[in-house]
Amino acid sequence: PHAGLLPPRLLFRPFFLRGMAHLQCNDPIAAMPELEKALRATGEDELAQTVVRNLLGVTYYLLTCPTEALRQHLYCFEAIKSGIAKDLNLRQSILRNLANDYWAVNDVTQAIATYKKALLIVEDLDGAGKQAYLFWALAMAYRAANDRALAKLYARRAVQMYEELRQSLNL
Repeated sequence: PHAGLLPPRLLFRPFFLRGMAHLQCNDPIAAMPELEKALRATGEDELAQTVVRNLLGVTYYLLTCPTEALRQHLYCFEAIKSGIAKDLNLRQSILRNLANDYWAVNDVTQAIATYKKALLIVEDLDGAGKQAYLFWALAMAYRAANDRALAKLYARRAVQMYEELRQSLNL
C-alpha cells in the first residue's frame, strides 16, 4: 500500500529482498517469481537491473540452468564494462558468478580468465576469504584444463590463505 511513497529507485527492493530471503532459505524456485517482479520494477535503472540480474543468475545456476545463468551474468558483465557497476563488491560478485557459469557450461578457459579478473578486484577489497575461494576455484579450473603445475600453485595459495584465516580467527 505504501509503494507509491517509495522513490522509483527503490521500488524493486521489496521483491528483490523477498527473492534473496527465499535463496537464503535454499528455495530458488520460490525466489524466481520475486526476482522477476523485481526486474520489472527496476524500470530504466540500469544499476538496479544489474543487481537483480546478478541474483537472478545465481538462481538459475542453483536451478541447474547454467546457460540462462550465464546470459544473466553476461548482462551484468556489460554493466561492469560500461561503468554502470562501479561498486567493487558487486563487480567481484558478478565476476565470480560469471566464472562459475563458464565452469558449469564447461568453458574452462573463460572460467580461468574470469576468476583472475575477480581476483584482482578482491585484492583491492582485502577480502582474504573471497581471495582464498578464488584461488581454490582457479586450482580446480587449471586441474580440469590438465595444467597440474598451475593447479598446484593456486591450491597451495588457497590452503595457505585458509590457514592464515583460521589462525587469525583462533580456530
